[in-house]
Amino acid sequence: MPRNKSELQLFMQLGGRLFEQLLDETAAKWQLSPSEIQILLFLDQMPHLDTARDVAQYCGMSKASVSGNVLKLATRGLLTVDVDLKDRRFQHLTLTEQVTPIIADTRELLQRFDAQLLKALTDEERKQFLSLLSKINAADSSSSL
Repeated sequence: MPRNKSELQLFMQLGGRLFEQLLDETAAKWQLSPSEIQILLFLDQMPHLDTARDVAQYCGMSKASVSGNVLKLATRGLLTVDVDLKDRRFQHLTLTEQVTPIIADTRELLQRFDAQLLKALTDEERKQFLSLLSKINAADSSSSL
């Protein structure tokens, strides 16, 4: 096994650290945990994946952690939890109007994240890179994680 990390692995590690730092900043501002911010951000970005199971799977969180954080968010009125009438094992999560300013901050967080992570690229390179990521994500979304 080679001792040097791949460029993609280094990029992912850098991105992960930067994302955690930005999550921490936003969470502190709104007196939420980084995990709660991540759940809100996920539900905003992926409204068709609206169950706690989806959040756990795509955000790399345990189901217990997601359930606990969802309860806290629902208690604060930031999301609603509705039992699926066809399959009561599933609960659908919906963001409420109260979350609007937090979502605005998380969207800003994503813009800062993109800008900082891709600052070494020209505008054209950034467009190409994001286009390639979109292609990879589309292919990946058709398969299960």
